[in-house]
Amino acid sequence: MNVPAAWIVATESWSRGDRIAFWSLIIGVVGTFFTLRRGNKNSSVASMIPLNAEIRDRLDQYNSSFANIDFETELELEASERTVALKLEQLMNVLELAAAIEVEGTLSGVSRDLMSDYLQRTLEDLIRNDYTSSKVSSLLQNQKDYLYIRRFLRQRDRVSSALPQGWYAYPKVSWLQHARSFFRY
Repeated sequence: MNVPAAWIVATESWSRGDRIAFWSLIIGVVGTFFTLRRGNKNSSVASMIPLNAEIRDRLDQYNSSFANIDFETELELEASERTVALKLEQLMNVLELAAAIEVEGTLSGVSRDLMSDYLQRTLEDLIRNDYTSSKVSSLLQNQKDYLYIRRFLRQRDRVSSALPQGWYAYPKVSWLQHARSFFRY
């Protein structure tokens, strides 16, 4: 006996109400699947607007800090370098938040794609700038600094192969060491 014939034989004893309930259940499951799928494609787009604006603002502040460099003494030079370093650190902190959101899979669908592309382009621009690359290297104090940016970059071969030596020079840990780190806390 083939499957459709078995269904027909099995459902012959069902009342009309049972058949209506069964087909309502099937339609409900299929409708829920498509609704969730469509919703996931468009989730959290509105939440990304403030984050993208913050990244853009921090990037503009960092870039404009170079225009304001006007020094005559060594003290003024040190003060302007501290200002540039502070602006870069603020930018990297916002990029770390964006990378954490992307790496942890908090977003889905269109918003994830947009955030990932925007974050990748921004980090590529920072990597290409030799001065910025050297300054980012000085911001790294231990393995936990900018951990999510490091994870984000390692997921992208095109970007991770172009990383300067000073960026995230920490060695990759084995899966066993990584698993042990979860149970330390």
